Amino acid sequence: MIKNLKIAILSDLHCHPSGINPPNTVLFSDGLRLPSKEHPVENLIDLITDESLSVDLLMCPGDFAHQADRQGLLSGWYFINEIAKAFGNVPIISTIGNHDVDSRNNNSGYSFNDVKKIGKNFPLESKYLDSFWAKGYSIINELDYVVLVINSCHFHTHKDGNIIGHGEIDSSQIEMIENAISAYKDDDRIKILLLHHHPVQHERFELGETDFLKNGENLMKIVAESNFDIVIHGHKHDPWLRYYMPKDIEYKLPVLSSGSFSATNQKLYAEIGNYFHTLELSKENKKCKGKIVSYNYRNRGGWNKEKRDFFPYSGFGNNLTIPEIVELIKRHVTKDSKLISLISLSEEITQLDYLTPDEIKNLQAELKLAKISIPQLGVNKEEDNMVFYYGK
Repeated sequence: MIKNLKIAILSDLHCHPSGINPPNTVLFSDGLRLPSKEHPVENLIDLITDESLSVDLLMCPGDFAHQADRQGLLSGWYFINEIAKAFGNVPIISTIGNHDVDSRNNNSGYSFNDVKKIGKNFPLESKYLDSFWAKGYSIINELDYVVLVINSCHFHTHKDGNIIGHGEIDSSQIEMIENAISAYKDDDRIKILLLHHHPVQHERFELGETDFLKNGENLMKIVAESNFDIVIHGHKHDPWLRYYMPKDIEYKLPVLSSGSFSATNQKLYAEIGNYFHTLELSKENKKCKGKIVSYNYRNRGGWNKEKRDFFPYSGFGNNLTIPEIVELIKRHVTKDSKLISLISLSEEITQLDYLTPDEIKNLQAELKLAKISIPQLGVNKEEDNMVFYYGK
């Protein structure tokens, strides 16, 4: 039986009032809503309506606020609920980020004071909160999916030796989680790990190499052993989809770094924009694959599918090598049949819909050697773009 699940993903809002200078977001808690192209939430709601977007779940990997700003935290959570309502009151599954926790003692003497008092099922339904706050994780167990939600800020306290520079999960938590999720190893439901800090190194573009999740690789090992299908995290403000292969395990675990919905600091350091994604998952015979549609936000331009820092269309679950895909394409595009539409080719070679951004780039490079061009692969599916052979 095929399991299907469609998720909206947005992370790292860094919401705060407009009086903070310099600003660290384009989503202000006191910002006016019009014109909509100058407000990422208002414009996203317009997009949902205009494109009739639909999902089953909304996921947010944390950092609703910037530097534990209380109004930013309240407004950030309100915005998430507003977006979920625009999708038809879909369930919300989220976690907290380091900027949501008052680890620098700005508002109180207890770092979790504000996040525990938001109410309104923050960041999860109330029935999951006892485990989330006490143990640092919770397991969402539903008919078609299982989500392991990690609080990677569990140890962000005001005690000496505060570890606010990175996330952490300790060995006792690893053991508890391993015992809990082992029951799902042979489960055919879609299984997702959601957390804020990146569990594997993500230091590209000089965005830092010390802010990872301590013991993250041990966490990745046990979720791989229990055959989880994808890891979704926030924190880095750099959208990236790749595979992680734990040591001593023959398993490719897709990892999606969500990027940031509305923060601005990554624009200064690495000229990376803001992103919102929809992820369409399908699972059959315990094999999961996914299609990702990614929207980029520009102030006064709104949300659009543009190839800037991340392909508008990508995915995971392709089971062929790049040379094998090239050979399949050659059968359809030759010197005797130089043109074919990308839509038609994708219908014949379905693996094209499940390529990671790196695989798309590698395929383009190999096709260039074969004198074949697919300029809109990963970029545009709305128009009948062509694949063509330009050799003699």
